Amino acid sequence: MIKLIVSDLDGTLLSYHKGLLERDKEAILHAVGNGTEFSVASGRMDVEIKEVMGMIGATGHRISQNGSFVYSKDEERIYGQVFSKNDVLALYQFLNSIYAPLTIFSENQGFVNDATRLKSVDMSRLFFPIELDTNLTDRIQKGLEVSKISVNSDHTEWLKRIQAKIEEQFSFIADSFISDPECLDIMPKAINKGKGVKAIMDAYHLLPEEIMCIGDSYNDISMFQLTPHSYVMSQADEEVKAYAAHEVTYVYEALEALHK
Repeated sequence: MIKLIVSDLDGTLLSYHKGLLERDKEAILHAVGNGTEFSVASGRMDVEIKEVMGMIGATGHRISQNGSFVYSKDEERIYGQVFSKNDVLALYQFLNSIYAPLTIFSENQGFVNDATRLKSVDMSRLFFPIELDTNLTDRIQKGLEVSKISVNSDHTEWLKRIQAKIEEQFSFIADSFISDPECLDIMPKAINKGKGVKAIMDAYHLLPEEIMCIGDSYNDISMFQLTPHSYVMSQADEEVKAYAAHEVTYVYEALEALHK
């Protein structure tokens, strides 16, 4: 029996511009009404996940920023992890040296360091605005807790080359994922969605066969590996599909499997 559904957002539950399919929403509410818990695991900030929960009309556990923060449906923080000051400064300085268009994130706020970068951000995809700060180094030095760094580009292959450089030079302090065709997420070492889901499983004594995970990208692989009930979206890369047990085009198709 499935006791917990975990869904990714972008490319899975949400369209490119934050659209939510009504049939997906109905399927989630039907599952919740029948006693199944619902959770979101996303690279987005926790405040954004709350917005989506409000759109659905449900409450549930929340895994934000690829596992950096985990909250229960009762607002208890189960887990939280950020970069050390020295680690984030090293990454930030390296990415600036290669002119990577980046955004750094604290738990509930994103920052860019130049006005040109701010103009390039597609605000239609965001629930909360990004803040401009031209002296982010100083802000970090003064204690800004950074939980994620994102590099954005229209060219996925370029992002993969940046990822290779991060893995070559910073693998001891960071992990990275292509979370979207236009986004590379850089996380504190050993932070991923799977770890976030596992924290919820441990807190609520759930077994692998009692959870269902749905996603579409490389940052979803770690949660696919936790359960035999893993569902990948049909538009995902073939490499991602290889880690999931089932393939669907819409979230509601996975949820309908609950009743079969």
